[in-house]
Amino acid sequence: MKKFLTIALTLLFSAAAAAAQTVVIYEGSGVVSAHTITGPSLTSIRTLPYSSLNRDFTGVPTEDYDVFFSNSTGTQASDSTSCVTIRGQYNGQGLGFNITRVDLNTSSSSGYYSTLTTHTLGDEGDSSTAPNAADSSAATLTLFGRATGKRFMHVTLCEVRALPDTSFDPCCPPINPRVVKDQLVYRGSGPISSPYTLKFQPSPLTSAMTSFNNSMQAYLNYVSFLSLGANAMTSEWRLHYQGTGTIPMTWPGGSSPGNNGPLLDRAWTTWTAGGSGPVLAGTPNFFGSASGPNQFPMLPNTWYMIHTGTYFEGGIEFFDHECADNDFFVNVRVLELAGRTNPVLEIRDAKGEIIERRELEQIK
Repeated sequence: MKKFLTIALTLLFSAAAAAAQTVVIYEGSGVVSAHTITGPSLTSIRTLPYSSLNRDFTGVPTEDYDVFFSNSTGTQASDSTSCVTIRGQYNGQGLGFNITRVDLNTSSSSGYYSTLTTHTLGDEGDSSTAPNAADSSAATLTLFGRATGKRFMHVTLCEVRALPDTSFDPCCPPINPRVVKDQLVYRGSGPISSPYTLKFQPSPLTSAMTSFNNSMQAYLNYVSFLSLGANAMTSEWRLHYQGTGTIPMTWPGGSSPGNNGPLLDRAWTTWTAGGSGPVLAGTPNFFGSASGPNQFPMLPNTWYMIHTGTYFEGGIEFFDHECADNDFFVNVRVLELAGRTNPVLEIRDAKGEIIERRELEQIK
């Protein structure tokens, strides 16, 4: 009797613990969506094949997922939340199993699973995208392919960490690579192998651009209110060629460390205290001219550096160079996967950390 009571209490404890925790999976089928899993689903494994009646969540039609707590090898462990395993099946066009981030929320804390321990690819899957499931960004995703029947794709993630603090230093202008990349818009001249450009024009075309403009204007208005004589603030935008190697030429180990590379384009945006937005100078259609042969100055499989430098007009100093200067690197990588072209825009910060890998067209 005592043995059965112990087993019953253990099962009751496991069920109660699972009910108090939720796993949130961010999945990118076209747009990134959050799927919250809780309760018994996290402590049980579904049998194959998955279907509309046998799944924890779905991405697009014929893309079904199962989620459960596990150990680092992907074996079910219902009494622990240290690791989580996601299994998926997909039977459609393009590459499925597009996991961007996985969070664990409890009654006392929240964070994201930060360490990839094991994974299984489907047909034509890209293994290099697997770490994207374990970063803190909900914009980078996995491209694991297709699997049906008794086969599945999977990823096991462990080590929950707190999400990075994305707040700004109040002394710095609200511009950095992670903010700027949200305004980045790809414009191609034809097939993905053709020249292209990136548009950073800060105009109210998207909520990100509007927010950026309003933040920059509010920052200038605040500094001007302090009577420091700061009545205008300018951001310089530069595009530099960085070579066709495996890493940009500026990085340590690159072909020319410390060399910014040839300057391809340049523009300035200036905010005025009390104004309603920036005035553009230099190349108003940056990057690239409005028409003609220089309209698309960038090539796929080539590194470029985007530099922004922000300063107050009149030589007024209020923030240091770490606030003023921002560099990040971009490359449109064309991945050939069994006859399919899957272009990905890769964005890295100055330290080499991937801050986004963005599919340039929906391939499902």
